[in-house]
Amino acid sequence: MRKVGTRDNYGQRRKQALSRRDFLKVSGIAVASTILKSQITYSNFENSDTSGPPLRYLADRIIGPYERLFRIGTYLEPGELWDPTGFHEAFAGEQFNSRVISNVGLSNYVGPNQWDFWWPDEVVLRAQAANQSMFAHHLIWHLDIPDWIKNGGYSRAELITIIENHITTAMTRYKGVIRGYVVVNEHFLDDYDWFQANIGPDYLDIAFEKARQVDPDAFLIYNHFNNHVSYHPEYTITLNDVNHLKSGGLVDGVGVQFHHWSPERPRPTKQEVIPTLQSYGLPVWITEFDVFQNPEEIDPEQEQAAQTKAMLEAAFESGVCDYFNIWGLNDKYSYAPEQKLGILDENNRVKLNYYAIQQVLADNITLVHDAFFPLITKY
Repeated sequence: MRKVGTRDNYGQRRKQALSRRDFLKVSGIAVASTILKSQITYSNFENSDTSGPPLRYLADRIIGPYERLFRIGTYLEPGELWDPTGFHEAFAGEQFNSRVISNVGLSNYVGPNQWDFWWPDEVVLRAQAANQSMFAHHLIWHLDIPDWIKNGGYSRAELITIIENHITTAMTRYKGVIRGYVVVNEHFLDDYDWFQANIGPDYLDIAFEKARQVDPDAFLIYNHFNNHVSYHPEYTITLNDVNHLKSGGLVDGVGVQFHHWSPERPRPTKQEVIPTLQSYGLPVWITEFDVFQNPEEIDPEQEQAAQTKAMLEAAFESGVCDYFNIWGLNDKYSYAPEQKLGILDENNRVKLNYYAIQQVLADNITLVHDAFFPLITKY
């Protein structure tokens, strides 16, 4: 691996002082962006058809509830990451101040005491080049297990050693560079978890304890899906697991996926989401956000934008969220392309849900903090 620098701003004191010119610029953005699809221009942004300031320009002027800079992040699907035109990489660098490093999981553990991190290494280098903070997703996921582990006939003790060795290797490799990790992803999915079946429920404790030991400064996250509202069973699983991990001081945040809602499932309301996020008693990171377009609606793209806006508003209004990650960019490369989940259409046209995000970010700029207070950011 090429030398990885530390060009992110984790753990460093940052003074967010604004000049009079910048103060007027941001004030103008906050006022003008009350109109969806604002016509504000940004002279240094030239690689897409967007109007108004890049999302990261706005997020960098928002102080979250834990006195950290707000992170607007993205994950690039493989088709976007390896796009030969470079458009999606350029768009991600211009628009987002954070990047998902996916994955640092067991799929990189290619054989006993053998790892190959070429994929996450490449994404780390790109994130550094764009001066983006980094969030790793995931260390342990029971659907990400190489055959040599799953079919190796290993004992419980041997499987624990495999988990611990992988966490140690991955986190040591990126120590001081990646500061946030999903340690365990989607525990007990669909009533089954391979690690739980072969190790036991304490594999959660084992994984988080090892992660805490390897990098005490890392922000450790428990991540699940369908845990954004209280009426899904995954909410109860998440709440119970998080409360257990909290009791041992092993977890720092809750990952709430907010994945798309199919036409067969009602879209949640802000009134349902806000108390759910607050109920965990920890910082919440929206880790995998997307919203489908319903072809049965009168204006599917507008409805998608309205739901996106409502959910980002819920994140802000909850008072516990300072990270919001968009899962993929382009409809064409999405894991469900027929549902048009992206903020770009298949021709890279910026969609209305992009402008919904832009508006909510502009509405939440914290001018007083931004102008007068030095702050410490930790993640």
